[in-house]
Amino acid sequence: MDELNKIPIFALEGSAFVGKTTLLNYIKDNYGDKVNVIPEVGEYVGGDKYYPNIPFKNFNEAKYSTHFFESIERCRFKDILKQYQQNGKPILIDRFTFLSSLVFYNLLVKNNIHSNKLGQKILSHAKSVFSENINKMLISFPKAFILVKHKNKKVFDSRLSRGTKNSVFTSWENCQYVNGLYDNYFENLPANSVLELDSTNSNLKQNAVKILSFIDKNIKNDKQLQIDDLLKSDIEELTSSDKEITNRANKYAISLIKQNLEKYGKI
Repeated sequence: MDELNKIPIFALEGSAFVGKTTLLNYIKDNYGDKVNVIPEVGEYVGGDKYYPNIPFKNFNEAKYSTHFFESIERCRFKDILKQYQQNGKPILIDRFTFLSSLVFYNLLVKNNIHSNKLGQKILSHAKSVFSENINKMLISFPKAFILVKHKNKKVFDSRLSRGTKNSVFTSWENCQYVNGLYDNYFENLPANSVLELDSTNSNLKQNAVKILSFIDKNIKNDKQLQIDDLLKSDIEELTSSDKEITNRANKYAISLIKQNLEKYGKI
């Protein structure tokens, strides 16, 4: 899908409870004539309750998880291509799954849910899987990123009642750690390719307007970000032993997507 690289895709990133979904829904409802809003991968399978469980018992379980998200991301990018071909509007996605997976796997190691040795293997494998998809043009690297951070701990605490499957997201310390990970990943990107916003309980419209202005400016920028801009490390080649795990993960992901489409009609 060589056409994917020609699509202006912008990724909205941030820790849990930062208000990404609320912000995206606001943009969709009020500025849907200017941008296509694409939900995060969880919306394609019926929610995070269907995600593979953690902690992983072994490396193969972690591989399965990565391939599960790989399959959904491929479907999501087919949806992106379809929508762009229909109306030519720029795309705003809720998280770039490749990046959010790396952030999540780092967070598991930080909280001693997995050993550092296993964690590094998981990260290396995830980088290889998604890099291969980008190189084969099955998914595309975003043109730019929007990073949303809580204004302060008070804002974070006020949103904890929303709940999440993974308890690692429910501490302010981990929220700050995730912000630091994003800062580290983005430090090698051109300054004009990252917009950072504060999230409060009263600046929804202001942030939406800033995002649309940022998108408008970056559409005119011909430079396309590459995966090497984000990762300054070697990517390992995938082994043939991944095939069986990949097939199982893909089968499960596709079945959930079909089930979700039958239930809700469309995403």
